[in-house]
Amino acid sequence: MSRNGIGETTVKYLSMFRQPCSVMLIGVIVSATLISTPVMAQNQPQVPKPVEQEKASAPDHALAVEREKWRKGMLLRPRPVKGCFTATYPDTEWREIPCLPPRPTKPYPPRSTGTTNLETVGGAGPDFTGSVTGHISQAEGSFDSAAGITTTGAYSLQLNTAPFDTSACGGSPNNTHVLATGCRGWEQFVYDSSGTASIQYWLLDYGPVGTSCPAPVHANCAANAVYTDGWCPFNISLFAGDANPIQCAINSSLVGAPAQALTGVGNLKVSGSAGGANDSMVVSVSGTPTLVTGANHFPDLGSQWNEAEFNVFGPGSNATVTFNSGTNIVVRTEVISGTTAGPGCHMRSWTGESNNLSLGTSPVASPAPLPAPALVFSESNPAPSGTPSCADADSLGDTHLRTFGGLLYDFQATGDFVLAETDRDFQVQTRQVSGAPSWPNATVNRAVAVRAGKDQVAMCLPGRVMVNGRPATIPDGGHLALAGGGAVFRKANAFTVLAPSGDSARAEMNGAYINVSVGLGNWPSKVRGLVANASGKVNEVVARDGVVLSSPFAFESLYGHYAESWRAAREESMLGACGENILHGVPKKSFSATDLPPKLATRNRLICTRAGVKEGPLLDACVIDVAWLGAKAATTFAGKPAPVAVGDERRR
Repeated sequence: MSRNGIGETTVKYLSMFRQPCSVMLIGVIVSATLISTPVMAQNQPQVPKPVEQEKASAPDHALAVEREKWRKGMLLRPRPVKGCFTATYPDTEWREIPCLPPRPTKPYPPRSTGTTNLETVGGAGPDFTGSVTGHISQAEGSFDSAAGITTTGAYSLQLNTAPFDTSACGGSPNNTHVLATGCRGWEQFVYDSSGTASIQYWLLDYGPVGTSCPAPVHANCAANAVYTDGWCPFNISLFAGDANPIQCAINSSLVGAPAQALTGVGNLKVSGSAGGANDSMVVSVSGTPTLVTGANHFPDLGSQWNEAEFNVFGPGSNATVTFNSGTNIVVRTEVISGTTAGPGCHMRSWTGESNNLSLGTSPVASPAPLPAPALVFSESNPAPSGTPSCADADSLGDTHLRTFGGLLYDFQATGDFVLAETDRDFQVQTRQVSGAPSWPNATVNRAVAVRAGKDQVAMCLPGRVMVNGRPATIPDGGHLALAGGGAVFRKANAFTVLAPSGDSARAEMNGAYINVSVGLGNWPSKVRGLVANASGKVNEVVARDGVVLSSPFAFESLYGHYAESWRAAREESMLGACGENILHGVPKKSFSATDLPPKLATRNRLICTRAGVKEGPLLDACVIDVAWLGAKAATTFAGKPAPVAVGDERRR
């Protein structure tokens, strides 16, 4: 049978047991790879078991597992001829069914704003996407769990590509091959909760107002409608000063799929394929797949697709789907790209639709139940504390540092330091001040400054914010847009600077000190500074000139060349906006909980354990902080995951 299967209406299914050994072993290989890569997995709550694994505890678990193997096997088969198809377990053939009659569909337009709300997903908020270094041939979005949902309402599931360079832009007056501003393709695999599935194609920034979309053009384009027989124009500016706001859209054929209430969204999976020269999508409802082939408007998608976004969003036309308080969803985005490595992470979204959930902590790369690397993350209502990111690091209390790799070490030098910086025009600096005379060998953060693209933001105790050298007022729950594209958000006593790159810094003001968190919008990334590891090795940090320190750190090495290398020189410091002349120095000796009077240490240990801090190096850090900063400091460490490694000899 030919790959395209021309002239045939069914495709024979090859048993999973006849797949090449390399395919069958991918899940095992991915597991081993991820176990040896703690950076992506640390700082995560335990990911709930996928739905199939939960079912495995039931008496019919063997059948459930076998049915999922069968479904996955059908996805791997070459697609049938053009049309619509379904399959029923245990049949090994796709069965042709009628496609729905041609009709206009709602547009699912591209995002047309920067991130202005961290407590929403999609639209004006962020999302997590899985990225690969090669090309994605197939992706699938699903939910490991969808708990606590009681509300109802219309919604869509979208599996979206990243915008990509395409030959379909050949007729565009804006065919510059610049992905940020030039004509580019964007493809969406969409399930609508009314019971339909189709592929929607977009040519973004096709041209200035008055530009005609490419042939074929639908004869009578109506507002807020997309058609299957021709392109229609939409006037949407995708960024400030967009000189080419004409976006063109067209739809594939539609196939009927069982309608599913929002409370049952966990029963759905959406798969998109760009293998060979044809595209297609499959929506699976409670394990039964329904397939529709695409119109192949982007024949080069298979060689351009390198990033996938999946989530539950509003039902088109920039709408939002609203979940009740108590909702907690775990999203799984699988990607097949010819590698067993877990996908990278980007924190961004491309769709104009949204939901009212908030992203959880950093995503975890993990294998799917069957061969496919995946990105797994949570989202919930109400919003969790903190700021979402692909990877994060901290400077807490009387400055306990946790690197992106999970190494915990104390850094008690005084002065202005580079905490973290990336190649994406993003840098975080902290000002550490001594606790003398009471605590001469300990320091706390008293100011934080961030370079976010073209803007500089300084956050100073007790709660001042300076943007590009000028005072800024941000109301609780509000945000301030930055001229260069980022934003500053405020929630109670916490200020978050989000850079255009998706990188972020959060400053939690606590009266006399600041807890600082740094988040990366892209992982893996090249990152430098006090909270970076050397070449991804969790037990090593590196000075600015490349000299590596291995833990446990010698006192002289840590506070000698290493500390001096990461000082922010006067000409590069952004902390002058906070005023205050400070001393530059290093402690005379290291300081740990064993240096406290025994009775004080015992009292503080009890405070920390009652707050929920578990035995280990974090408890030691908590005992010290409670001594200096008070009992409230214990809440900083409650619920924190144990560090992957410890850099201080006295805590090992």
